[in-house]
Amino acid sequence: YKILDQSMEKLLIVEELEPLVEDGVRSLLYGTGIDVEIYGKHTGHFSRAYEYTPGMVKEALAEVLGVELSKRERPAHQELKMPPRPPELCPGCSHRHSYYAAVKAARRYARVHKTEAPIFTSDIGCYSLGYGSPFETADYLLSMGSSMGTAGGFARATDQPVIAFIGDSTFYHSGIPGLINNIYHGHNATLVILDNRVTAMTGHQPNPGMTAGQNSFNELSLEKLVAGLGVEFLETSDPTNLKETEDVLYRAISFAGPAVVILRSPCILMENREKRKRAEEIIPYTVLEDQCTGCDICINTFACPAFYRKGDKIAIDAALCAGCGVCAQVCPFGAMVEVS
Repeated sequence: YKILDQSMEKLLIVEELEPLVEDGVRSLLYGTGIDVEIYGKHTGHFSRAYEYTPGMVKEALAEVLGVELSKRERPAHQELKMPPRPPELCPGCSHRHSYYAAVKAARRYARVHKTEAPIFTSDIGCYSLGYGSPFETADYLLSMGSSMGTAGGFARATDQPVIAFIGDSTFYHSGIPGLINNIYHGHNATLVILDNRVTAMTGHQPNPGMTAGQNSFNELSLEKLVAGLGVEFLETSDPTNLKETEDVLYRAISFAGPAVVILRSPCILMENREKRKRAEEIIPYTVLEDQCTGCDICINTFACPAFYRKGDKIAIDAALCAGCGVCAQVCPFGAMVEVS
């Protein structure tokens, strides 16, 4: 009330995302007799979507004040239609390796057993980006920890194979009850824990399954935790080994009952940061042009952001390449090698 008084005529509220402040101010003023015109999202001056630019704020302010902006003062609007740039997993991200192997294992199972395509449930984390092409491994995502519980529901309601993905941090936070439910009811679902050794999406915070300073003696073992719940099928694999991981996942999908697979490989950003601290060289990969056939298998099935087209061939941007080397396992012609 200190700033809202009878002398104020108009109030423009600039806030991104949901109109929390705007709704609060409107509620606060209701019934007070203070007659202030409030502008914001509810009046169409701002959108709930996107980040605001100075130009957006300038236009809204000019409209509220009834000021005509000159052509020079108006923000420039992009006339060209820009290509879409959806968010994607980082170059070298172990989740990309996991999804590549999971898709291959699922297709192999469907081909051998003549079944429908699997239902993929996902969760909250970097790995949520598996929803996009080429993996499309997130048919259903409800909330944090939901992948485990909804996998059991789909397994009960359909005859399709069900594969759930959840990160290590999210599993510790809210995935364990869903796993218990799957075990208790014997749901025929494959539950994949993507253990990248950190809470990556929100800034590399520690979780109970990693060594972190003073609490290192409390580090938990995912394998012991899951085994202690009574899971009969439990295997661990390093997703940087694509063939091994595909085979593990195929066995899990083929298992009758709840099966748990732990795919463990550290977040590439964290791993490379530690390498730089040790002054260890990160060697990028390159494409041998004389061996590249331009088949596009790497782009269409693996889709690392470091790939780009160079004429009718594929090339690797050395500035983006994280040096994981997994792309060399994807190329059937041996065209991807370390930079010498």
